[in-house]
Amino acid sequence: MKKILNISLLLLIVTYCFPQKTIIKGYVKDINTLSPIKDVNIQIEGYPRGTTSNDSGFFSFSSNSNNIRLIATHVSYKKQFYTNIRKNKEIEILLTPQINELKEFTINANPIQSITKKLPIYVIDYLLIDNKILLLAYNRKKITDTRLLLIDHDANILLEKKIGKAEELYRDCFEDIYYLNKKEAVKIEIKPTEIAIIQTIAINDFYAYNKAIDFKINDNIFYHTFHYQNFIMKLHCINLYDEENERRTILTLTDSSKIDIFESEFNFFYYAKRAQQYGLSVTSVYKNLDVLRNYQSLDWVDIHGRFSPLKATVINIMDKICLFNTITNTIETYNTEGKIISKSEAKFINDKKYTGKIIKDENGKALYAVYKEGSSISLKEVDVISGNLKPSINIPDFPFIENIKVASNKVYFLYKKTINEELKQLYTLQI
Repeated sequence: MKKILNISLLLLIVTYCFPQKTIIKGYVKDINTLSPIKDVNIQIEGYPRGTTSNDSGFFSFSSNSNNIRLIATHVSYKKQFYTNIRKNKEIEILLTPQINELKEFTINANPIQSITKKLPIYVIDYLLIDNKILLLAYNRKKITDTRLLLIDHDANILLEKKIGKAEELYRDCFEDIYYLNKKEAVKIEIKPTEIAIIQTIAINDFYAYNKAIDFKINDNIFYHTFHYQNFIMKLHCINLYDEENERRTILTLTDSSKIDIFESEFNFFYYAKRAQQYGLSVTSVYKNLDVLRNYQSLDWVDIHGRFSPLKATVINIMDKICLFNTITNTIETYNTEGKIISKSEAKFINDKKYTGKIIKDENGKALYAVYKEGSSISLKEVDVISGNLKPSINIPDFPFIENIKVASNKVYFLYKKTINEELKQLYTLQI
């Protein structure tokens, strides 16, 4: 009887010390269009940690407190507070867009100019093709009227083709051009008198092959894979004329410090205690320890904190492989066999203003690190041999700039007055 009383008392203490968690979940939407908003920061007032909404605008996290106030923030929307929270019930947060007018802005006496302003269209996406521009756009008065337009830099329409719904333009490493929607990728060819449709590919097949390739150097294609909780990245190479399509691993990047912490926490004893839960014997746990670790689920805080995935950029420049190594904060160049050519310290990799994005100019001869401070964006050319940054190219202090490209001493970008996609126009800035 005394033993039962002690157990009951223990359960009471555990329940008191570890209260039931409240699941906070819901959707974030635009107050005008009710469309979902991704990348919204959701956190509890007074607490630094929180979560981010996904592509569907959905978010979910747990809290030990019942009396909470949520804060929702996004660079393109006004800050919103939310207090009407019911335990384990979905909530809806509506955000109001911030509107910023893009005025004429001069940098080094070179004004920013709108290329597409005089055309009756809004731009979804664009590609630079020699001295011309391919637009994926639709009529301002009819959102379903999607079309491809080939224009010159004076916005004269050279070719035009009406198409079905499309969301993106894509040029692969073979210089083939596609427009994509949720179901298919459509290959096109720009001929002297028309934009011709060549081939249609199921979107899943397209992502599995075409979009999986990082780049091509001569007759070799390169792609990367992640392993072991995304703590390891491998760069692979396949020669296009190898009949057996043999894959060679060129580079392997390992975040050893995170692996050590991960394996220390999720050790043999961790899984041995849960052997029955996994339907395994203790001996099987020992033999399959790496497999169990590889499939170990991690919570949001760990994925965005101590066990965050390895982040590194691999890009080709001048027929060399260029690795921005975030583990050692170095820039490394390799030949196509994986032999190192140069290695330099790159202190900017740790700069909080550095977004982690690298843009290669359309000529393939220069790389630019993308910086962001507040809503101000700047590009800094990277010297891959010394690791130093050259003077910045500044873009106006407005939050709705995206899809930046550099070509022929010009910066191109899409700008929109609000987060709504239908407001985008194409602008250019002379460097």
